[in-house]
Amino acid sequence: METIEFRGKDLTGEWHYGTGVQTIDNHAYIITGACGLSCYSRKQVCINAVAVEVEAKSVSQYTGLQDRYGTRIYENDILYDDYDDELYYVEFNEGQFKAVSSGYMIELSEINNTSWIRGNTVDDAVEEGELDGN
Repeated sequence: METIEFRGKDLTGEWHYGTGVQTIDNHAYIITGACGLSCYSRKQVCINAVAVEVEAKSVSQYTGLQDRYGTRIYENDILYDDYDDELYYVEFNEGQFKAVSSGYMIELSEINNTSWIRGNTVDDAVEEGELDGN
């Protein structure tokens, strides 16, 4: 079973990676360290865990897929597909990760091997219409 991983950008601009996300009073936190369910109490237990405050809009989940160069693809990443000569952004929709561009969406697994990560919607400005075919 693959571990679910998240990333988020802290208030100084540094990315942090962890296995959990917690929101408290409109503040988002990435939980780093090892976390899992206790087999005795069925409650989440974290070892060496640290909660790092991050910008809520930057929190994204690892898709379980990598691009053509082996880089992990996260939700909100921007991909360039050499095969289609198209830009896509990654979103979670209808229970799975999708690549969205030009007004349509496809399963991310259909393009991840021909695409590379150009950036993400948090760090990189995308020109108006660049991802919708205009």
